[in-house]
Amino acid sequence: MKSRQAVLVEPRRFEIRETDIGPADNEVLVRMQGCGMCTSEFPEWLGMHPAYPMAPGHEGWGVVEDKGKGVSERISIGDRVTGLGQHCYSDYFTQSEDYTMVVDQHVEQECLLGEPFYCVHNVVRAAHPVVGDSLALVGMGPMGQWALQGLASRTLQHVIAVDVDETKLAFARDAGATHTVNSAKEDPVDAVLEITGGRMADVVVEGTGIKAGMDTAVRLLRRSNPKLVVMSFFKAPIEVDMTRLCGVAAEIIVAHPGIRKDRVDGCRRTEVLINNAVFRADHLVSHRFRLEDIQGAFETFENRPPDYIKGVVVP
Repeated sequence: MKSRQAVLVEPRRFEIRETDIGPADNEVLVRMQGCGMCTSEFPEWLGMHPAYPMAPGHEGWGVVEDKGKGVSERISIGDRVTGLGQHCYSDYFTQSEDYTMVVDQHVEQECLLGEPFYCVHNVVRAAHPVVGDSLALVGMGPMGQWALQGLASRTLQHVIAVDVDETKLAFARDAGATHTVNSAKEDPVDAVLEITGGRMADVVVEGTGIKAGMDTAVRLLRRSNPKLVVMSFFKAPIEVDMTRLCGVAAEIIVAHPGIRKDRVDGCRRTEVLINNAVFRADHLVSHRFRLEDIQGAFETFENRPPDYIKGVVVP
C-alpha cells in the first residue's frame, strides 16, 4: 500500500515522500496514531548521520491494520500497539512482532510511547532502590517523569525530584515525589542534606544530559556505596568528578537500551508496565505537530520554547 513518509533528505531539511509499505514475515503493519520526537534524533537532524536520505522516527504507536505471515494470535487486527519501531513518521509503519507491545483495551492513555517506556523500564530495573532508601532524580523532563512513575514507592523513605521548572516539579509531586527541589532557587545539596537528615541519596538517577545536571547528581550521593544511574543522552563529552565517585565508592550504571541483551523479554516487561497504568504520558505532551508540518516540528524541537516538555507527530 502507499504511505506518506517523512524523509530527512539533508541536515535540517525534511520532505514528505510517498512509499510502498506492507508487512514482511513476522511483522505487523501499523496505522500511525502518533510518534514521539526524541533527543537521540538530534545528531541525524544536525547532520551527524553518515548517509542521507533517511527516515527517522522510533517512538510510534497506532492500530494494527495487517499481519505478515508467521505473526501469532497474540496480536489481532485492530489492536492498539506500540513498541520498538522505526520509520514511524509515516501514515503506516511496520514493526517486528517480537518488539510489539499490545495495549489492553482498558488503558486510557492516548500517547503510547513504547520505545521511551522501554528505555525507562531499563532505568527502573537498574536503579532498584531497596526498602528505606532515599531516591533522588535530577532532571524531570519526560524521561525523568516516567522514571519517577516507575520508581516511586511507599517502601522508600524519600523520593526527591530536582529540576529548575516549577511545572515539571508539580507533575513530579503528582507522580509520587515526597519532596521537590528547584535547583534554580536553592542549593540542591543543602536541600537534600536537610530532607535526608544528613544521609543524602542512596540512589540518584541523572536525567538532564548536561554537565551541570551530572555535577548535581554526583554531589547528592551518600558517602558510602551509593548508586548513580545515568539515564540521559549526552550530545558531547563532559567532565565528571571521579575523585568524588571514587571517594564514595559509587556504583555507576549507564542504563541505556544496550544494558539488556534480551530485548524481547524487555518488551514483555514494558508491556506489563503500560497495561498496569504505571506510565502516564498524555499530560506531558505539550506540542503536537501534523506529519506534513514535521519540518517546523523539528525546528521547534531544536529551539524549544519555555513551555516545551514533549512533542509528538500525528497523522
